[in-house]
Amino acid sequence: MDSARLENIGEQCCVLNVQDCANSVAVVASPEGVIAVYLGLELPPRTGSPAARKMASRAAKQIEQYLAGRRQHFDVPLLLDDLTEFQRTILTACRNIPYAQTRSYSRLAQEARVGASAARAVGGALARNPIPIIIPCHRVLRANGALGGFGGGLDWKRRLLGIEGIS
Repeated sequence: MDSARLENIGEQCCVLNVQDCANSVAVVASPEGVIAVYLGLELPPRTGSPAARKMASRAAKQIEQYLAGRRQHFDVPLLLDDLTEFQRTILTACRNIPYAQTRSYSRLAQEARVGASAARAVGGALARNPIPIIIPCHRVLRANGALGGFGGGLDWKRRLLGIEGIS
């Protein structure tokens, strides 16, 4: 998430930090759903409304469980309102990639019904994923099996794939 989006978080929103080993994960939520997840970054906590705290706590708990290898699916609502329709389409298709499975950028483009030739645009949409882990863009690899990019850095991508048993 860019700094402009972070600055526009409303007063009702809640920011929680999850400590996982030496890494921090920050969860930003409103009463309606998760707005962002930041990997390797601790944000100033924000209490927000009771409903936002409940939503952020629920998401943080699920992320903690996932990082500990005890969760394979997330069931928190997500807010992707400030993304383009194309980006939402790609991130929705990405969210449907099953745990411990990967897709190439071109296959994800096909599954999103935007055409295999849109693989680069798919990569661009994934690079703007504001909710990594919950929207598992780490499961998307290059056609040759190489890691490709990841907004949280390749160390995070390797770690998340490792949690799922993907080497």
